[in-house]
Amino acid sequence: MDGILNINKPAGMTSHDVVDYIRRITNIEKVGHTGTLDPDATGVLPVCIGRATKIVQFLINENKSYRVTLLLGVSTSTQDISGNVVKEVKNFNITQKDIEDILISFTGDIEQIPPMVSALRINGKRLYKLARQGKEVEREARKITIYKIGLLEVKLPYVSLEIDCSKGTYVRTLCSDIGDRLGMGACLYDLVRTRSGRFDLNNAVGLKDIKDIETLKNNLKQMNEVLDHLPMIRALSGGIKLLRLGKPLTENNISFFPGISGTQNLYRLYQDKSPELLGIVEKVSKEGKIFKIVKWL
Repeated sequence: MDGILNINKPAGMTSHDVVDYIRRITNIEKVGHTGTLDPDATGVLPVCIGRATKIVQFLINENKSYRVTLLLGVSTSTQDISGNVVKEVKNFNITQKDIEDILISFTGDIEQIPPMVSALRINGKRLYKLARQGKEVEREARKITIYKIGLLEVKLPYVSLEIDCSKGTYVRTLCSDIGDRLGMGACLYDLVRTRSGRFDLNNAVGLKDIKDIETLKNNLKQMNEVLDHLPMIRALSGGIKLLRLGKPLTENNISFFPGISGTQNLYRLYQDKSPELLGIVEKVSKEGKIFKIVKWL
C-alpha cells in the first residue's frame, strides 16, 4: 500500500476531503496530497499513501498545467467567482488581439503578490485565516515562471486559457492581474489542473471509481515508477551502513553510478542488486563521487 494515486479531484471537495476519503478506504493514517486544489477546482491531485508520503517533497515542486476560464469585468474579494464583487465593468470594448498582446507580457519570469486567501504563512499565521477575520496584511511579491499561456477561446466576457507554470503560481491572481492589465479587472471562473509534474489528467482516476482496496491497488503507482526521472545509484552494504550513520557515501562503496547528467544532483538509492528503493541521495561534491542522504524511504 506504499504508492501514489493520480486522482481527478471532483468539484465541491477540498484536497483534505480527498485525503480523508483515501484514509477511510485504506485504514492508513499516512496519506497526503502533493499540492492543494481549491474546492471548486477539479483535476490532477496526486495522493501519496504509506511510505510514499516521504516523497511528497520531491513531487510538490514540479511544474503544473491548467485549463482556466476567467471572467472579464468582474473583480472579487477572493480573485475568483466565489468571492464578493468589489468592482464590475459592464461596458468594455476589447478584441481578441488585445487579449493576445497582454498574454505575451505574462510569459516568462514574472512577479506575483500572493492573494489573501492563500495558505501562505506570514508571522506564523495563514493568510486565509486572517482574510476570514477581515484583515489584510502586506505581502511581498514572489518570482514565478509562466512557461506557456495560450488562448483557447474568447466568448466575452469569458476567456479560456491553457497555462504551463512553475510551482507556487496562484492562478486566481494571474487572472486578476490579466484583467487589471486590460483595464477592466477579472476573476477566476473555472479551473482544471491538467498536469502536475509527471501526473496527467488523461491518466487520472475519478475518486468515485476508488471504491475499495482492490480498485485502489489497481490504480496505485509505485515510488520507483514515479521517481524514475531521477537516475539510480547502487551502493555496497558498507556504503549503506555509512549513510545510516550519517556519514557520506564515497566512490569506494558504489557498485553502480550512471554518471552526471546536466545539473542533476538527486539520485535514487539502491543496495547493490536489490530492487528495493531505499532513499534519495544528493551529490555534494562537484569533482568526486560523494553523496549524502536526503531522505530514507
